[in-house]
Amino acid sequence: MSSIVKTIELKSQGLVLSSDLIHDFVKCVFHNAIDDAQIGAFLMAVKLKGMNAKETADLTKAMVEFSYKFDWSKYEWKNKVVDKHSTGGVGDKISHILAPILSACGLKIPMISGRGLGITGGTIDKLESINGFFPIADVEKLPSILENAGFFITGQTDSMIPIDKRFYAIRDVTSTIDSIPLITASILSKKKIEDLQVLLMDIKFGKGAFMKTEKDANELAEAMIATGKSLDMEIICLIDDMNSPLGCCIGNALEIAEVLRALNGMMLPDIKDIIYVMATEILQHTEKSLTVEDIKNKIDQAIDSGSALGRFREMLLHQGVDHKLANDICVHKLLPIEDYLQLLNHKTLKITEIPAKNEGFVHHINAENIGIVTRDHGGGRLRKEDKINHGVGIELIFKEGEYIKYGEFWAKVYHNREMTKSEMDILESAIIIKAEKFKETGRIKKIHRSK
Repeated sequence: MSSIVKTIELKSQGLVLSSDLIHDFVKCVFHNAIDDAQIGAFLMAVKLKGMNAKETADLTKAMVEFSYKFDWSKYEWKNKVVDKHSTGGVGDKISHILAPILSACGLKIPMISGRGLGITGGTIDKLESINGFFPIADVEKLPSILENAGFFITGQTDSMIPIDKRFYAIRDVTSTIDSIPLITASILSKKKIEDLQVLLMDIKFGKGAFMKTEKDANELAEAMIATGKSLDMEIICLIDDMNSPLGCCIGNALEIAEVLRALNGMMLPDIKDIIYVMATEILQHTEKSLTVEDIKNKIDQAIDSGSALGRFREMLLHQGVDHKLANDICVHKLLPIEDYLQLLNHKTLKITEIPAKNEGFVHHINAENIGIVTRDHGGGRLRKEDKINHGVGIELIFKEGEYIKYGEFWAKVYHNREMTKSEMDILESAIIIKAEKFKETGRIKKIHRSK
C-alpha cells in the first residue's frame, strides 16, 4: 500500500496522521505525483473526521516548506512587521483602512490577500476597482514596496504556498471549503511566510460572513491559536459580529470610496471602534509601553495629518496606479461617495433609492440580503471565474440606532440593469424598523490571544 493511499485510508477512519505521512502527502502534491481524485479524497476525509492541533500544524508546516518565504532580518524594521487578516464579511473594508494607519504609525504590513467568492467582495477585488492597480506577481519587488510605502496588498503568487492553491481549487468543487483544519492551514501557511511579529485575525460570523455562528468562529479562533503556537506565531483573534453590513458602502468601488473618506477622518462608529481595537492590540504588542490613549492619539494624528492617506497613495503608485489618478483620489479633502465614484470612473447607469415603509428606529439591516443583491448585480461571484462589475453596489443612508421617517430613503442601489421585483422585495425585507430605541451591543464579542 502506498503512503498516499495509507494516508487517505487512515484519515477516513478518523485516525491521527503522523508528521511523516502528512509531509509525504504534501510533497507528492508539490511534485504532481498525486491526482486530483486522491487529493479530493484526502480533503473530504479531513472535513469529515477532522484533524487535531498537531496534525493541523504539521500540515501547515509542510505547506510552508514548499514555498517562497520572506526574510526581513537584514532590515532595521525587522521587529515591526505585522499583519491583519479577515475571514470576510459584507462591507468589510477594514484591511484597506488599517494597513495605511499602522504604516503611518511606524509598522510594516506585508498583506497577502485574495479575491472574493459569494456575497462578500475580496480585498484584491476592491483595490482592482482603482484603474491600473495590480497584485504584484514578482515577489522580489515586494520588499522595496514595504520599505517605501510601509505596506503592500497583493495576491498569492505562484511561488507562495503553491500547495494551498491546488488544495483550494479542489476544495471549491468538493464542498470542503468549510473544514476548520483546512481553513486554518490555508490562512496560517500564507501568513507564516510573511515573517511576522504578530498576526491579528478578524474572524467574522453571522448572516453577512462565511462563518455563520459565533460558536464556529470561536472554534476557528481556538484552532488558529493552537496551530500558531506550534508554528511559533503570535496570534490575536477577534470574534466579530457580521449580521449587519460594516460601514455604509457595499460593493467594490463604493467601498474604496468609503476607505478614502475614512482616511480623511470620516469613519462611521462601527468602523472606528474596530480600527481602534485592532490598532491597539497590534501596537501594544510591538510597543508594550504604549497606553490605549497613546495609541488613540497616534491613530488620530496619522489621519488628521494626512499621513495614512499618503501611505495609501504610495502603495497605489507602487502597485500600478497612475500618478494623476492616485493624486486625485487621495486628496486630503473629504468628498461625497458619488464624487469618488466619478474620479474612479465607475459611472453606473442607474441609482435606485429604497424608501422606508414605516417610521421608527432602525434595529437591523440584514447583511445577507444586501450582499445577495450586490452580488447578483455583478459585485460578487458565484464561481471563481465570474467577472466582477466593480462599479455596482449599495450605499446605506441609515444605520442601526438612527431614527427614520416613513418614505425617507435608507439605501441607494448603484446598478447597470433594471432592478427586479424579487430584488426590491429582498431589500425591503432587509431593514427592521421599530418604535422602541435600539440598544447597541457592539460588534466585537471576544478576543482570543496567544498565551
